Amino acid sequence: MRLFAHIDDIDQISVFSNPNVDVIITEPVYSYKHPHLQTKAEFWKVLKSCLKQQLPTYIEINGFIEENQLEGLKPWIKDLMDYPIQGFYFADLSVLMLLNELGYQGEKIFAPETILTNTFEVRTYLESVDRVMISKELTLEEILVICSAFPNKVEIFGAGHLQMSVSKRPLLSNYLSLIQKEQPTLNQTNYRLREMKRQEKMPILEEANTFCVFTQGILNPLEELPQLQETQCFGIHFDPLFINKEDAKEYFELILNQIKSHDSKKIEAFTHKTSLPLFKGYFYRKTNLSKEKV
Repeated sequence: MRLFAHIDDIDQISVFSNPNVDVIITEPVYSYKHPHLQTKAEFWKVLKSCLKQQLPTYIEINGFIEENQLEGLKPWIKDLMDYPIQGFYFADLSVLMLLNELGYQGEKIFAPETILTNTFEVRTYLESVDRVMISKELTLEEILVICSAFPNKVEIFGAGHLQMSVSKRPLLSNYLSLIQKEQPTLNQTNYRLREMKRQEKMPILEEANTFCVFTQGILNPLEELPQLQETQCFGIHFDPLFINKEDAKEYFELILNQIKSHDSKKIEAFTHKTSLPLFKGYFYRKTNLSKEKV
């Protein structure tokens, strides 16, 4: 089973540099969730650094493409294809169509955040792509069923803050304007949101075209890794967004070591000492059962 590390900062390359790890870089033109990687120049610098270190590197285009963006998307993808990357992750099928039109021969992975939830859907998309990334809101049981049905064709989000929602409205800016506070909001990772009925302080991120809310908890797959490996899950994704560099490095290295050789004592020691708010996400609870009474 592979471990995929999402990076959006050149300083992260040294943290995740390992021959057993694939890195994923989110491009800055048609995507979101890249607060530290805002320009093409910054993107090229990170991409070239990863390739220079011979890291297996993928490019992610995670935005949903609008009609007026299609004309510019094609030459951008063509530029990206000039580099010796492993493949592309994408959330919009227009990317797949353009990759095919341009004759791309690398890996193509459909990763639409939440919509892939059953074997019928996965089977349909696997007729056109190499692999899929299934929904973050599935239980462990559901994940194992899908992975078993399609060995080495399915990936999951495995560790990090789970994205709960995305909007095209600048909600943070609007709120601060309402309460008459002038503070920088764009690409800031230090804001937290708390609902009136809950105590959790959820990380939020406002970018040029999107506003995202994430879980306070950080998904912990450590105890579930043997089951995921047994069902031939192709790989799990680790996203260090909102996690400080030192904690991210320690957590990442533990996950990598546990994939190689499971050791429950090391897991117990880590979870006992860490200050990270680890939780099991939806592994053992359905999304619609998590609502709380006001």
